[in-house]
Amino acid sequence: MGFRLWLVDSRIAQADISFAIFLCRLWQIGFAERFWTPNKRRFVFHYFEKVRQIPSFKMVTHMENSRVESWPFVVGAVVCLCAMTYEALTG
Repeated sequence: MGFRLWLVDSRIAQADISFAIFLCRLWQIGFAERFWTPNKRRFVFHYFEKVRQIPSFKMVTHMENSRVESWPFVVGAVVCLCAMTYEALTG
């Protein structure tokens, strides 16, 4: 397909784990289709599809379960994203 599987090196690194968890949380709250599809950000789509097949990733993130439908989780995820964005922007 012509793209590197991992973000930093030829093997998985901390950056991959962090990014994969972030993508997983977006998927769990139903935002995946908004941000990536096979036709929109296809590299992110293929990256996430490959990562979610890793057995340890499935076990830790509970990928075998359906998307999270609880409002406390959604609100908590949004608050965390806002806090991370604020911290990144303000340094």
